This record gives sequence, structure tokens and C-alpha cells, in this order.
Amino acid sequence: MKRLMVLGTFLLAIAQAQELPTVVQGKSNWLFTNEELQRFTNTRNVYNEQLSALAQAVHMLRERHIEVAVMIIPTKASIYSEFLPDNLKASLDYNGSYRRITADLNRLGIINVDLKTPLIAHKSEGKLYFKTDSHWTPLGMKVAAEAIAKSLASQLRPLAEINISAEDLPAIPSHMDLIDHIPKNQQSHFETEAIGGLSLTLDNTDLLSDAPIPAVTLFGTSYSAVFDGRGLPTAYEQTFSKALKVATKRDILSFAIGGKGFWQSLADYIQSNEYKFRNPRLILWEIPERFLYFESQPDWAIHSFPWLEREVTRGKSDCLLNFANCDKTSSAMRWVMDWNILDIVKGVNPYVTEIKNFFGSENLLRNAGPERSDVSFWLPTLQPVTLDVTLSTPVPEQRVRIFLNNKILKTVSLQLNGEYKDRLTLPGKPGLNRLEFHYDNWNGKTMLFKSGDKRGIAVTFTQLKLTR
Repeated sequence: MKRLMVLGTFLLAIAQAQELPTVVQGKSNWLFTNEELQRFTNTRNVYNEQLSALAQAVHMLRERHIEVAVMIIPTKASIYSEFLPDNLKASLDYNGSYRRITADLNRLGIINVDLKTPLIAHKSEGKLYFKTDSHWTPLGMKVAAEAIAKSLASQLRPLAEINISAEDLPAIPSHMDLIDHIPKNQQSHFETEAIGGLSLTLDNTDLLSDAPIPAVTLFGTSYSAVFDGRGLPTAYEQTFSKALKVATKRDILSFAIGGKGFWQSLADYIQSNEYKFRNPRLILWEIPERFLYFESQPDWAIHSFPWLEREVTRGKSDCLLNFANCDKTSSAMRWVMDWNILDIVKGVNPYVTEIKNFFGSENLLRNAGPERSDVSFWLPTLQPVTLDVTLSTPVPEQRVRIFLNNKILKTVSLQLNGEYKDRLTLPGKPGLNRLEFHYDNWNGKTMLFKSGDKRGIAVTFTQLKLTR
């Protein structure tokens, strides 16, 4: 469905079927990208993977004495929900999503800045997001930059200030990205929007002083490089980094790049001469809220990590690829060991634990088999771990044996559709622990399900949770 759709009952049916057009027209000719409105089937799993990878990157950068502050940019739809079609507005939880992200970042010990509250508070001052573009306006950037400077005052205080002044440049008409997805015969119905620029003047006195200027580096997406590559004068580019310089009174080195997700600027920076010769004290990492929930697996994110890992750990480990080769004394590994709950079924997984022979059912890792399933986890010390398990079997005459570190804990016999529910105390050891479930029978061993399903399902978990 590529054409713009009429609002009403038809749109509601499409929303419920999760088949929105690329661009959705709201009230008063506001346009919204469907990436902010779509409910993707694998949303939660992708979110967990993104957050886990982000946390590992932050902790490894901290090993190099580089602090990282994450800035989650709220969706345009959440700031201007009053302009959404009524049926879509009622079907999505715009406030809960942002609160969950900030709560998870806090739980993982990642410094982050709330941008949603100040943006909503300043809506009366003018447009913070463009009506026909997915990005924020220079005013939205200014509001966000001032909120960041205020929130990160303690992190910025040790860094040398610069004397800087700014002059607003006159707004000039510019191309808006959402218009491209509107049929050409309808594009004239939408107003032309203009973009303002920012001209900076630095006081060279401070720049020539004996004190070096510590690097503050900006990682980000097209939200930090909104107007780059649109054919505008260079004075209209890098507006967000300029706004950050003015608000923080600090020099900002921008590695933001549009169109490649929020990981690419990190990968580019680590491979640059700037990283080798001008190690930053603080990284500001801009991440759009909607990017954490992409439908597809973030291959472009994971692809960046082998280089990041080699550079940050100096080749001592490959923690992101194989936990068995990790340096157990590193701060990254101490963090990996410092988990509280692993819920395999629900995907609550604060680090990338190793699981084998679990597969999905209704977006949850519920089925397991054929012969065995494994869960590996790390502990910093000798300590007990509580295992809550509920499972049933879709095959006749099933026997399940539960092992921890090659020692049997429990043997359970089940008949067809029989259920086993228990809470066990596991004697965890320092370092790697392996929890194993061994099965005597599974689909396909002697007969297939009547439905013809050939998956080697031995059991179905409705609960599989480890708690420290």
C-alpha cells in the first residue's frame, strides 16, 4: 500500500492489521512516518537486542575512560499526537514507550537525558518538528540542546569552556523527506516549509590558551545532521551540533551521519584519526526512539562490533562474539556478571547470554528441543540462583532431566500435555554456568504431529526465569 489512505474506518482496519502506508496523513496536513506508528511482530526482541548491544558498547568505552550520555529523541508522533488520526492516537502508548526506555537505561547504569519533557513544555513557542518531515526543527534542536546542557552540567564541568556566540540565519525553503512518499498529484496540497540556519563565532583568545580543549564528540543520525546533503548552504548544516556548542559552551566534534542508523557514527569514529589522537572525555550519543524498535534485526549494528571490540579491548578478548574468551577482570565483564533477572521466555536479558535450541512461538522463546536446550550465564561469585520453570510436553512419554554444570538436579516424567511447575535453587559458581534440559522424546523422533509440523519440539516453556 503506497498511496496515501483516507482516514476513518479503513485506516483503523489497516492499523489493526499492522499494514500502514509509508506515510500517514494526520490532521491539518501533518505527515507521520509509519516507523513511529507500526506495531512490528518482532518489536520486543529487537529492542532487547539493541539495548543489550548499546549497554556493552557504553561499558567498553568507559574502560577507556570515555563517559557516554545517551539522548533518546522522542517520536514526532508522541510530541504532536493531537495531529494523529483519532484511531491511531487511541491505539498506541506514546508515553509508556519513552518511560520504558529511560527506565531501562537507568537500570543498566547508562547516563541519559530526558528530552521529551522539555520538548512538550516548549510546544507553545513554535514548531519543534516539521509538519511534512520526520525530523525536528532548529527550535526543537535548541530546546533539546539546552536540556542536555542542564542535565549534564556535572559531566561538562571539568571540560574547558569556549566563548561562543550564535546568529540565526534567515529561513529558506527546503525539501521535506515525507513529501516524497505522497502521490505527486497531491504534493501541492502541502505547505512549503523553510529551514533556519545558525552561524557561530568563536573567541580565539580561549582557543589559543595553554589549556587544551577536551573533546566532546557527538554520535548520531540524521536528527543530528538533518539538513546535510539537501543542497543547502553549509551554514545550514550540522545545526544540532552547533546548538549543542552554544548551549554547553564546549567544543563539539560531530560524527553524526544520516541514513545509516545510530551505530554507524560510532564505527566511523573508532576508525578515525580523531579517535586515535584526540580521545574524547565525553560522548553524546543521539538515538531516535523509533530506531530501537525496527522490524528487522539490526545487522548494521552488530556488524560494527568486532572492530569496536578489538579497538576498545586492545585485542584482549572477543566478548561480543564469545563469552568464553572474555577478560573476567575487565569492567565490561564485571557488568556482564552483574545481572538480576534473566527471563528466557519473555526476552528480559540484560546482556547477550548464550541460549541454544529454543525457538519462537508468538514472539516468545517458548518451544525447545529436540534433544536438549542450554542456557549459559555468568556469576561474579559463588552464590545461589533461583530457577522458576513451568513447562509442558506435546509428545507422549516424556522425561526431562535438568542439569547445572554437568550435575543433575531433577528428573521429571510427563505424559502427553502434562505440566511441570517448580522453583529450584541452583548452586551457582563464579564465572560461566550452564543450565541444561535433556529430553527423551520429541516431535519426529518416532512420529510427527498430526498437523504435519516437523519442528523437533520436545517441551513448551511458559516460564523460564533465573533470579539472583
